[in-house]
Amino acid sequence: MEIKEILKSKKGGFMIKGRTRTDVICIPYLIDNAAALEVELGKFAPIISGMVVSAAFIFRFIELVTNKSVPTNLKRRSWPLLLVVAFAIYTMYIKLTGQGY
Repeated sequence: MEIKEILKSKKGGFMIKGRTRTDVICIPYLIDNAAALEVELGKFAPIISGMVVSAAFIFRFIELVTNKSVPTNLKRRSWPLLLVVAFAIYTMYIKLTGQGY
């Protein structure tokens, strides 16, 4: 299941939504150690947004490089965009594996 968003209810429960309507996980507010769960679920938010940003950058880069109406000099100057994507992927990896400072 791909996580689209993580919501916290007013009572303290959690709802994890996937790509489709049927991909929903409800976690009641009566769960033990809810604070630790909230911290762990909070770690996923930057990873999800990082994946979306990386996918958007890669899509735009491919679209730019393969488009015949874009000038050649603009195509050449677009390669540093891959460094931004590589940095975003590296940051997601570090956060996911917990190898931070």
